[in-house]
Amino acid sequence: MQKKKKILIVVESMRINTTSSGITSSTFLTLLFESGYEITIITQNNFYYPITWLDDSIKIKKFDLPLVRKRFIDKIPKLRAFPTYISGFNRSFRALIDQWKIEINCELKKSQYNAIYALGSGSEFSTHFALAEMILDIPFYVNIHDPYPWHLYPVPYKKPKNYINSILEKKFKRILDNAKGISFPSKLLMEDMAKTFPIIKRTGFVIPHIGVKLDNLPSSPEDQNVILNKEKINIVHAGSLLGPRNPSFLIAAILELQEEHTWIKTVVDFVFIGKIANDLKSIVQKNNVSNIFFLDVRVSYKKSIEIMEQSNALFVIEAISDFSPFLPSKVADIAFQNKTIIALSPANSEVRRLLTSQYKYQSTLNDVFSIKNIIYEFVLDQKQNKIESVPFLQKYVSIEYNKKIIQEIL
Repeated sequence: MQKKKKILIVVESMRINTTSSGITSSTFLTLLFESGYEITIITQNNFYYPITWLDDSIKIKKFDLPLVRKRFIDKIPKLRAFPTYISGFNRSFRALIDQWKIEINCELKKSQYNAIYALGSGSEFSTHFALAEMILDIPFYVNIHDPYPWHLYPVPYKKPKNYINSILEKKFKRILDNAKGISFPSKLLMEDMAKTFPIIKRTGFVIPHIGVKLDNLPSSPEDQNVILNKEKINIVHAGSLLGPRNPSFLIAAILELQEEHTWIKTVVDFVFIGKIANDLKSIVQKNNVSNIFFLDVRVSYKKSIEIMEQSNALFVIEAISDFSPFLPSKVADIAFQNKTIIALSPANSEVRRLLTSQYKYQSTLNDVFSIKNIIYEFVLDQKQNKIESVPFLQKYVSIEYNKKIIQEIL
């Protein structure tokens, strides 16, 4: 019998109830485990609940964040920023990278591994930077979930390139040049990043966010505040809608639609779970709309899956832009549940690339007329039981489809 390959996974965030990276890291880890690897996880001890949703045989080691004491010069902004201008990292982030190196070295001395895989969170990549600074006898792989640094983001998130970002770009290049393989959740993201980092053309590959059922998930006290009306057609958005992902055009489309077809008010509920701008709430209140609900709570991942199961369609909302290389993590969950996606994404986006141009329920976020029409078409299709599905998408995010890719790479 062939011995299982052992992989050490360094994971920036396992906070499954407070970060999307906690969710995507957990599903990626499940993919690796189901692909036949023996995995050990190192992660930060920055959340209070136990990791109960992974297989019991997976070893999990948590470490405390390093304590960085404030100094007198930290009260002076220019002096406080000095380390960042020298290295690209502030003192806290430098200490975190160093701690990662200590934890990884310690584990490598205890056990033999065939490879290391780094899963990041947000715009940090502390695990990735740590690996790039280490002398290792085994290969490492990195997952790049978002563009980096910020000047490589698309509009409207893009920031001007400055001195610090230039340093970070060089350091990030070192990570990618040293990694044996670089995974991306999105083909468009991989292709876009390859324009700046050519090594990606040789070592990059796509593993989308994975759709899989995780058991024994923790709940949250706010879960009980979200209840859908089972007698209605429920169209739901879960997640905050602040900043560039402003749904003002969507709200306008819903109001216009219900003015033209008043019967929709009696059969459809629009439910938004998460933070949303107060002025949008005011518009709904002013128009005396009784079937648009804003629930300003953060529910657990467990509850969000239950909501998906109970809903008829889910919005995927992206910023107004000419281009979006992102694959929102919720797409994998919606596809796994075989629910309908109403995509409000740029025409040139990973979401719409996967849905294909033939898919009915998609529009840009700033087209009131189009949004109104696709919602109306969905409601009619739902009532007549003629919903259009995307079977390929369910397969594309599955364990079975992606285990073949990961086994070939590793």
